[in-house]
Amino acid sequence: MGKLIVFDGMSTTGKSTVSSIVFKKLNADGQCVWFHEEDREHPTRIDERDAWENSERFRLMWHDRWKRFLSEADANDITYVFDGCIFHELERTFLRNGWAHSVIKELFADLNELFSRHDVTLFLLYKRDLLSSCSKRSNCKLFKSDISKSLLRILRSVA
Repeated sequence: MGKLIVFDGMSTTGKSTVSSIVFKKLNADGQCVWFHEEDREHPTRIDERDAWENSERFRLMWHDRWKRFLSEADANDITYVFDGCIFHELERTFLRNGWAHSVIKELFADLNELFSRHDVTLFLLYKRDLLSSCSKRSNCKLFKSDISKSLLRILRSVA
């Protein structure tokens, strides 16, 4: 049975740094695979821009990709290390496209239910000041004024 270790969080929280170190340590026997959040081959990545604007289409695609990946992971003994593939979507997709908090909460509840049936370890990396994390990314400026309150409300509701 495969194992999934996810390092997630907002931009500039150290996801890539930590996940690459863990990958290098675990890959001594060659039985580990690392997927960076920007990797085009990432098994749960959704590049279809029109799906980002349609929450129901995105939800169905995301659920299907996660379900497929987790089933395939269960069929082998590989450890997968993911960098920023869940909560990072808050910044990159959900909030930027104005999705309702209830829709985002439903997405995370769906994903949590999928994870509960598999060997998944999730580490959420964060900074105390979410705005400082966001200010280093120009694409965050679209919703910078509301990001702190929105993210904290969503993260508390799915915790």
